[in-house]
Amino acid sequence: MAAEQRCVGSPCDENVCGLQLQELPLTTGNGIILCDVSTPSYRPFLPPSLRRTVFSSLHNLYHPGSRATDKLDSNRFVRPGMRKDLKA
Repeated sequence: MAAEQRCVGSPCDENVCGLQLQELPLTTGNGIILCDVSTPSYRPFLPPSLRRTVFSSLHNLYHPGSRATDKLDSNRFVRPGMRKDLKA
């Protein structure tokens, strides 16, 4: 994900109002990852190219239904327009 964040450019290209984005060191290796630090649980910023893959992976864990998948997604990751996307 960190490599993909670097490839897609700045999240400033998207509406990131309300997010406190900060680069943090990876705990599993070398490098940094962009995270929202506005909540006690830091959530990685999802680049557009990974959003569908992450949603599908969470949903396919145990087919929890749309509401539970939305909650899993929003508790772990952040992206512009997330609330609007999850309501759709």
